[in-house]
Amino acid sequence: MAQPQMLPYDSTGSFVADGSPRKDAIGLRVYVVADSTAYYGRVLSVQNKNVTLQLERRWNHRTKVTVNWTYIRIAHNQETPPPVEKAAVDSKRIDSLRSKVFEATHRRHHITHYNDADAKQMVETCNATYETLQEYLQNFDAMRLRIHSLLTEMHAQRERCVAYGVDHSLLPPRVDSVKEIEVRTQGRKQKNADQKRKLTEVREKTRELLVALLLAAGDTGVSSDEVVGALCGLTREDRSGLSITQHRVMGMLSAFSRRQEAEMIGQNRWRATEILLRTNEVTG
Repeated sequence: MAQPQMLPYDSTGSFVADGSPRKDAIGLRVYVVADSTAYYGRVLSVQNKNVTLQLERRWNHRTKVTVNWTYIRIAHNQETPPPVEKAAVDSKRIDSLRSKVFEATHRRHHITHYNDADAKQMVETCNATYETLQEYLQNFDAMRLRIHSLLTEMHAQRERCVAYGVDHSLLPPRVDSVKEIEVRTQGRKQKNADQKRKLTEVREKTRELLVALLLAAGDTGVSSDEVVGALCGLTREDRSGLSITQHRVMGMLSAFSRRQEAEMIGQNRWRATEILLRTNEVTG
């Protein structure tokens, strides 16, 4: 087999790297090797020692890249191969997967029997939590008294600073009541807490749905299009009223891959791994 050829270039020194690619390289089908993979494309432009390529498939999420000319080799086949046809999405399969996800995620939340021992344990736990709550409320009353005392003390300190001629900008704002403090602090805390709670709910629900989908797909796996079609196509009620977006679903799928809970088989198809299957047996 013939050795890979470099781009046509003009020699300007003792070393090949000192040369510069010629303009007649524009239009050639070439390739560049990255991460042990050859990426093919066409030369779009030449500027000094840099060459811009239009790639036939993405490299680091880009189809147009600029690289040093010495890394580029001319492709033996100058004919651009036809694009790989994307498999058509089977709407019936997506509907079937969506139904299985619905059944799996709703079956877990319905009690099929009543056990007196379990009920007794639940009641005891609930009462214990109530007793703990009462203890916190008693401590809260003591803290409120302490806050009133500190508020009075801070007012006196602030007035002494003002009388002494200290600039108001250097002092904390005047607070006339404990309620005003609560509004200032709790407003921010509540907003942040609500955002974190909603984000956690969305993440947990997305994971629950994705696990159910991968298990329903079995050994044949499921394509990325089927993942999006099945999960993002669920009704808002089936998603517990949460916003399950394509971006979040694919992000969760990537997380599954990093944790080795899902693996890619064939072309763009995902399958549950033994790790996920074992985890589901324990928690399911």
